[in-house]
Amino acid sequence: MGRNKFVYGVFIRTSPRKVWDALTKSEFTRQYFQGANVESDWNAGSEMRVFMDDGVTIMKAEIIESEPGKKLAMKCRLIMPDGNESGESIQTFDIEDHGEVVKLTITHDDPSGSYGDAMNGWEKGLSSLKSLLETGEALPNS
Repeated sequence: MGRNKFVYGVFIRTSPRKVWDALTKSEFTRQYFQGANVESDWNAGSEMRVFMDDGVTIMKAEIIESEPGKKLAMKCRLIMPDGNESGESIQTFDIEDHGEVVKLTITHDDPSGSYGDAMNGWEKGLSSLKSLLETGEALPNS
């Protein structure tokens, strides 16, 4: 099995709380993450799921670290259309307050090597999140 680990960051003119809300509330994720909803109490040890409006779950995760406005880390598995699960990856979002802007960094560590297209997805997703928080509109087709 291969290994796929990358780090990607973006600066956003907003507050750490708004970035946290954008990561953890469906009212935001639906706009910048292909219409997906999120569900969790966002506490360490809790489950999280990402699902579409028809109720189909597309990702399951366990929250491994949660500091609102600072850090969110999860062990994640994608759910394929046939119901099979991908290998496990760890996704960590670090939120750093820099005064008028926030640096949001994702570290995606995938020991299974099953997320070959993840980098392109994260670049677009975080760019769309940035646009949403700064202008009120996500990027088209997000």
